[in-house]
Amino acid sequence: MENNSQKIFTNKAISVATLFGGPLAAGFLISKNFKVFGNNNAARNSIFIGILSTILMFAGIFMIPENIIDKIPQALIPAIYTLIIAGLVEKLQGQKIKEFLANNGQKASNWQAAGYGFFGLVIIAGFLLIVIFAMPTKGYEKSINIAKNVVLHYSKEIDEAKSQKLAHVIKQSGFMEGSEGADLFFGNKANNFSLKFVLPDTSALSDTLIISDFNGFENYINYNLSFEKRIEIGFTDINLLKDYELVDMDNSNPQIYEPLLYLQPYQINDNHTIFYNTNMPVEEVKKVEDAIIRLKAYFPINQKIDIVFLNNGNDYTIKFFVVKDLWQNSAITDRLKSTIDYIKDNGIDKNIKIVLVDNQTFEEKQI
Repeated sequence: MENNSQKIFTNKAISVATLFGGPLAAGFLISKNFKVFGNNNAARNSIFIGILSTILMFAGIFMIPENIIDKIPQALIPAIYTLIIAGLVEKLQGQKIKEFLANNGQKASNWQAAGYGFFGLVIIAGFLLIVIFAMPTKGYEKSINIAKNVVLHYSKEIDEAKSQKLAHVIKQSGFMEGSEGADLFFGNKANNFSLKFVLPDTSALSDTLIISDFNGFENYINYNLSFEKRIEIGFTDINLLKDYELVDMDNSNPQIYEPLLYLQPYQINDNHTIFYNTNMPVEEVKKVEDAIIRLKAYFPINQKIDIVFLNNGNDYTIKFFVVKDLWQNSAITDRLKSTIDYIKDNGIDKNIKIVLVDNQTFEEKQI
């Protein structure tokens, strides 16, 4: 732009710049006028007020609920602040501008003003991009780094400990290994928790291998976490506007108790295995192992026996595989209860629930 230090921007020119570049552009042009008038203090203040007004204006806009802001015509807000600034210019500089021009002073062109407005627009656009990317996504205000470039975003309504546990289980699963980057979104619904993956290509929803992998991952998460509600995996677009459900696939091997496929195995010997979730401290598993080794009469070394040992957070659960016909057998249930008492005496402080699992149907019952 040509040197316009001794040129005045008229109210019309400032309005043009304001329409494009907002209060920021107006502040610079008003400042230039004050410099021509010899009021350097007012010139400095004008720039400061222009910057502050821009920040406050957008802060106010961001605070307006979406359902209201969507109903406001797009041209209304620029029109309002342009009229306000035009009124301020007339009040603060109107008379001086007239006097300056009456004394053969030169006025800057509207094109020059539009140029300043354009630069103001660029600055504001850059500022808004920074703010938008820095602002947390609504409903997912917090985040945890699971691995390099893999971030779990979660709702502020979800307990911090739950999110930490989920992040730990995801990392332990190895499901995200090799990923160049991903954003996962953990939310709380009425009947379940949701874990959403961004899906840039919907064709993946018809790939049975991909769907099978996500089904297995969903099972892995739920069997290892034991939250009060199930976590359901789903997908969303990059703008988090459209959701896609994960299709459930039938258990490919109904002859196997499904949790055993996803829990961590701890081999005691060739026939005895403890299956535990990732939240269970291994030290606690070893205490159960020690008790089983000592209870040789209850756990014959030549008989195959699997035990499921789960950490529920406030308490533990041990599941024994017992034929349903024996569930009402007091001798069996008393023996299992005494086994739990022995295990607790071995150094476990938490309460332990006993659950029976039928060997054939895998039906469960707590005793």
